[in-house]
Amino acid sequence: MEIVIGIVCFILGAGAMLLLSYSRAYLLWLRAKSAGIPVPAGELVLAVLSRQHSERSHDAWLPCREAGVELPIAYFTGHHRSGGDVSALARALIAAKRGHVEIDAQKLAAIALAGTDPVNLVRQHLEPELSYNDPRTFGIAIGTSGILGKDAWPLGEAHLGSAPQFPVFAHGEKIAAGTPVVVKQVHGNHVAVIPLTKS
Repeated sequence: MEIVIGIVCFILGAGAMLLLSYSRAYLLWLRAKSAGIPVPAGELVLAVLSRQHSERSHDAWLPCREAGVELPIAYFTGHHRSGGDVSALARALIAAKRGHVEIDAQKLAAIALAGTDPVNLVRQHLEPELSYNDPRTFGIAIGTSGILGKDAWPLGEAHLGSAPQFPVFAHGEKIAAGTPVVVKQVHGNHVAVIPLTKS
């Protein structure tokens, strides 16, 4: 009799565990379905049964699937269990997808685990890198004023904002050293200026 009770308890316990696993898979499938993300139910069941169930991993995985990033749940679960920020990883992958940046997802995860911000890494591919010669490096924009350090006709140098002596072009006339100037145009590696006072 005791053996029968033990078997019954075992079957009931196993059934309860299986039901719990399927209910987790069903809730995740329901979330995906309500968001309009096509996700195979079998993939979710296998993920839950293989103990890849994690709310953070799912919260990262679902937006990626919605954005067209075809990666398994295990990719995000593994990153999360390794101590990585799955939210940042998901944002980086989505940005790369939308920005048409070809990126190796496994390498991106490895670089993120090594301490590099994956979002910033993708951003650097989307935005041109600012160089020392670039006016934007020093916050120089149209309207920035300063003092001309060397006669400009057409090329001279000026102190503009926080920049050191910066290459400038006179805009239309010779400008004497010491003249207050204002930026009229910003180019790739120099700016065009006009005098603020008449000599």
